[in-house]
Amino acid sequence: MKLLNRVRGAALAASVMVCGAPMAATVDLGTTTMGSVTGLFGFSNLSPGTLASQAGVVELVNGPMGIGGFKAYSRLYLSFDLSGVTDPVTGATLRLRNGTYTSKGPSTTFPFTVLTHVSELFNVFDVSTSYAALQSPFINACACFPPTPNVAGLAAFADLGTGSVYGGYTATLANVGVDVDIVLSAQAIADINAASGGGFTVGIAFAGVEFNGFGGQLGAPLVQQTIDLVQDNTKQRLILTTTPVPEPASAVLLLAGLGLLRWARRR
Repeated sequence: MKLLNRVRGAALAASVMVCGAPMAATVDLGTTTMGSVTGLFGFSNLSPGTLASQAGVVELVNGPMGIGGFKAYSRLYLSFDLSGVTDPVTGATLRLRNGTYTSKGPSTTFPFTVLTHVSELFNVFDVSTSYAALQSPFINACACFPPTPNVAGLAAFADLGTGSVYGGYTATLANVGVDVDIVLSAQAIADINAASGGGFTVGIAFAGVEFNGFGGQLGAPLVQQTIDLVQDNTKQRLILTTTPVPEPASAVLLLAGLGLLRWARRR
């Protein structure tokens, strides 16, 4: 009996040592960069010191392109530095903060009264465009009018709103200035682990309802559909849950303890 108790004690000690290994931890990352690309010509919008441009459908109101159905889509990107993330990631949440919310425009039939959308949907996508490419501004190379579309910028714009959907959120006037948490999908977690030690970027694209193309025509009001994220790397965050992999020595110790306990019971 004494021998059995001693072996049980040894096995318990081994299990305590293993269970005492580091548990799941939280890693809170701010953005290393954020910006947007327009879909009309594929140009970057990286105005410093301002909100991070429109993530939704926006009709240009300065000049003739503000009339009718011409709309300048913008899609945002947020990049994060994973160089300090060494343990496997088991959970991920994207935390966003909107800076403005306006979504109103004409009704679909004459006399085109003003309608207001109280909420708009946005989706979060995977991004394959490289971090370096996104940091190289997509510009109007000829500095002419009408502008020459930027082919690489248009490709980046398409990338920011297609592919794997990591999650989505609903923007409203009520959540302006309030943190909105988006629990990211299993695919996002897999992609984060694949990018461990490097950079990870997500795209945010409008998935709501457009107003009709009669803005400013036949007495219809102009479309005003602007939804921004605060351009502040402390407000847009990626919050990760990491779980360390047990060290081989700990696993061996646990197996040894269980083996001792089994042997003692047989005696």
